[in-house]
Amino acid sequence: VMAGNVKVKLDGEWKNGALIAEGAHIDSDAQIQAGAAIGRHARIHAGAVIGKGTVIGTSAVVRSRAHVLGSVIWPEAVIGENTVIQDAIIGSFCYIEDNCAVDPDVVIGNRSHVKKGTRVPSGSRIGPDEIIQAAFMGGSKL
Repeated sequence: VMAGNVKVKLDGEWKNGALIAEGAHIDSDAQIQAGAAIGRHARIHAGAVIGKGTVIGTSAVVRSRAHVLGSVIWPEAVIGENTVIQDAIIGSFCYIEDNCAVDPDVVIGNRSHVKKGTRVPSGSRIGPDEIIQAAFMGGSKL
């Protein structure tokens, strides 16, 4: 979605090809791939996978066994356990509950809440302050 289109200056320490900001907590069982960036005070739980090209914002949380691949997670967002997000943009203060799937080319606006077990299909655009139930089938809620 964003490959090559966004340039930002990030401060931190390079570890195994990933940029890790001060105060970030990464569980020893989490996998951070080269080319990822983890923001200040972000928390990455056990078994989580952060893929190449992913940016995790300040104070965001990625819970156990979640996979975030090629995506931008804005500050203060929470990604639930066993959730998979690929090539998407998740706004600030969003809460994506456990066992969700966010397909490629999805944008979820600030403060939106995706309920447990929901799949957000490719190309969906969800505006700010929305609550998305498991029955959501895609499209636009702007």
